[in-house]
Amino acid sequence: MDAARRALALSLEPYKQAAADYLTVVSSQATALQTQLDTLDLETLQLRASVALMRAVGGGWTGPESNSSGSRKGGAAPVANTVAPRS
Repeated sequence: MDAARRALALSLEPYKQAAADYLTVVSSQATALQTQLDTLDLETLQLRASVALMRAVGGGWTGPESNSSGSRKGGAAPVANTVAPRS
């Protein structure tokens, strides 16, 4: 993701100096955004796999339980199974 951000920053310099067209900048922006989406997809898959592993080894998974201060017991937030993978 850092490489995509650096590429975007590097593509802006020639554009600002009128040495490159805006298509190069837009292409770099699209690449940076796609990299961010891919990273979020991987993080989501990792969290889902963690939940599946806990269930497989016999750990239960309950919904959010709040105490009087509103914080979660156990420290971990449940992961909803509502995000569909992108195609």
